[in-house]
Amino acid sequence: MEPSAGKPSCDTERLTSEPGSDAAFDTATVREVVVRGATYSVRELGPADGQPILLLHGFPETGRSWRRVAPTLAEAGLRVFMPDLKGYGRSSKPKPGAGVGLSVPPAGGVGDYRVSALAAELGELVPALGYDRIDVVGHDWGGILVSAMTRVARQRVNRIAILNAPFRWFVPWAPRHVYEFNIPGLPERRFWREPIHFVRDIVARWSANDPFDDADVREMARSLQFGGSFACAMAYYRGLPRDLAFLAPALWSPPRDLPEALVLFGARDPIMPRFVAERAHVDLVGSTLVLIDDAGHFVQSEAPERVTAALLDFVRRGR
Repeated sequence: MEPSAGKPSCDTERLTSEPGSDAAFDTATVREVVVRGATYSVRELGPADGQPILLLHGFPETGRSWRRVAPTLAEAGLRVFMPDLKGYGRSSKPKPGAGVGLSVPPAGGVGDYRVSALAAELGELVPALGYDRIDVVGHDWGGILVSAMTRVARQRVNRIAILNAPFRWFVPWAPRHVYEFNIPGLPERRFWREPIHFVRDIVARWSANDPFDDADVREMARSLQFGGSFACAMAYYRGLPRDLAFLAPALWSPPRDLPEALVLFGARDPIMPRFVAERAHVDLVGSTLVLIDDAGHFVQSEAPERVTAALLDFVRRGR
């Protein structure tokens, strides 16, 4: 049932019904880790003594975003961590503030969905998982947070891989949804009117070869309906204009202490076009650029074998 107008907000309610399982995750363990008062649900695959790697998903997915990549990484000997980002999936969904994310609580509060706060929180997740430093891979919002971690949690980051997300620069007119999602009530009305259609439209338009079947789309739509998750997801976008003190310097000057980096893009992404990847490759001096010509935004689902091979080559090279 659609919430009453103007009231789709986040809360701390957990999922009352578990999202559908996926065979690729049958062997995964799930750990709940509390960081700054927020509970992260983290899937883990691979040997306990394996080289650790943290995979961060984007919108409109959860940690299941990596289900076609993670098992092979684990089989290769890596210890793979896949959290549901705050506000998504089985992780906690703290209220972002009055106005459905249009205002932000004090910095560091569990309801703070600004990039700078989320990245700092993920930096604290690393020692909570038992490591001083870790390789971090991010897609979409996960990639944005990886970039931010190089500024606010550099001591926790070993190598990074950015998948179809900007490091600093993007094409302003391409990700139209960023502006639409900042219009109060507009995405809420569209989502709650037809949640499955809303998600299907996004994944179809952003993909070069839509890799998601009806069950995948239903799962994404279903997860976003629990515990106010959709409003939390919108708070990520609505936190951007309230984080300019962090974002503006990041735009004009790259961090001085750059990690080893892989820029891995589906080249047919309509919202993060090829220029974004090429610019990130320039800014991340010494980085490796891999473009997959027949893939779009959801590159790890559209071309999982090639993404897995590129990630394995990258992390093994630095051992």
